[in-house]
Amino acid sequence: MPDPLFAGLYRDTEQLTWASTEQLRGRARRLTRRRAAAVLAGVVAVAVVAAGTVALAGRPDAAPRPVLPATGSPTPTLPPPYFPPPDPDEPPIEAAAMLQPGDVTAGYRLAGDEADDEWSFASRTAGCLAPDHPLRQHTPPPRAEREQTFQRGADELLFERVQRHHNGNRALFVVRAIVEVCRDEGVALTILEDVPLRFPDQLWELLVVRVDHAGGGSSLHVFVAAGELLAEVWGPGLIDPAEAGRLAQRATERLCDVQLYC
Repeated sequence: MPDPLFAGLYRDTEQLTWASTEQLRGRARRLTRRRAAAVLAGVVAVAVVAAGTVALAGRPDAAPRPVLPATGSPTPTLPPPYFPPPDPDEPPIEAAAMLQPGDVTAGYRLAGDEADDEWSFASRTAGCLAPDHPLRQHTPPPRAEREQTFQRGADELLFERVQRHHNGNRALFVVRAIVEVCRDEGVALTILEDVPLRFPDQLWELLVVRVDHAGGGSSLHVFVAAGELLAEVWGPGLIDPAEAGRLAQRATERLCDVQLYC
């Protein structure tokens, strides 16, 4: 005689229609995206609160913050995220993921396998965040990276850096957040083009930022996130927004060429 527990379970489930394997995979992907969105929303909240606190504290007419009575419970804080340690067996970035000479403006030639970090977005916005700003803790280190330089004439330079992250979209989210909370009076950040994730099956996004310097001059920075990869293109030779947009499109195609799920 069958066990009553299993007999009841069979009776309650024999008429159910089970989802297919592909449906289950689709639900898993949607759940993963929702969880990722929730994590990013938490980072945004921390960044906005921190930025608002800094701005309020800097106002001379700001009212003093009230002192709340002690409750015996410590103030909750968001713990820093866990990033896995570097894997010594991590494969290098493929050459096919990088921009090719035919992708850039005519006259540029490949001039080296290193980039000048002094012109990068991180260098240009180094004063935007305080050393203890939460966003600094939420900037994921790359698992691997590759760089290159294009040159035309004596001083027209383009640099590219492609990094592999556990989530390239999260890395680009941090860039967007820096644009929103930057408090450096020496620079002004403007988003010229922004194509965020809009559809469930869209796995790439791009961002073009202009950095204007108080002492004069500006620089354009192109970011493309696709799958695990994040590309940044910058340099003194990149001054035309239309060219920046075209490079963003070509960088997207290159990143997607080497990833099956892009």
